[in-house]
Amino acid sequence: MCKIDLTKKLNRYEEYHTKCATKVTHFIGIPLVIFAIMTLASWIHIRVPGFFDISLLWIFSITVLVFYYFMDVMLAAVVTVMFLVFALIISLVLKEAPSWLNLQVFLYTFIIGLVLQLVGHFIETKKLSLGKDYMLVLIAPLFLAAELMSYFGLRKKVSKSNADEH
Repeated sequence: MCKIDLTKKLNRYEEYHTKCATKVTHFIGIPLVIFAIMTLASWIHIRVPGFFDISLLWIFSITVLVFYYFMDVMLAAVVTVMFLVFALIISLVLKEAPSWLNLQVFLYTFIIGLVLQLVGHFIETKKLSLGKDYMLVLIAPLFLAAELMSYFGLRKKVSKSNADEH
């Protein structure tokens, strides 16, 4: 089994997101992109009539969250709350079905979220980190959770100096 050093990944992610403005754009942009992906995933269902009906929204969410829980329980718990809120909005408001409204919601949230992140990298004057490490796409929500917990004093800020202590 491949062991992922979360502290190293979070430090690597932070190297590309050092300015406050970049972090703000990502705090808005990343959840928007996640919401868009979850909206799209909710349109595809696996059904066995009379037995079960599950959308890819739930398969995607559960798979990603299990991955997160193996890396860090507290960070995964924070991301779980976000995923559940998004899933409830999608299930109750958008009804987990393709429609003109849902397509617009998907497109707007995805494009706005992506543009915000690109603006953040323009401010940062650094290239996107994805070219060097694709795993950072999955780490982004955990980084936001770590930053949030650090801000509220619930977790020590991840930094290179802390990485050596682990």
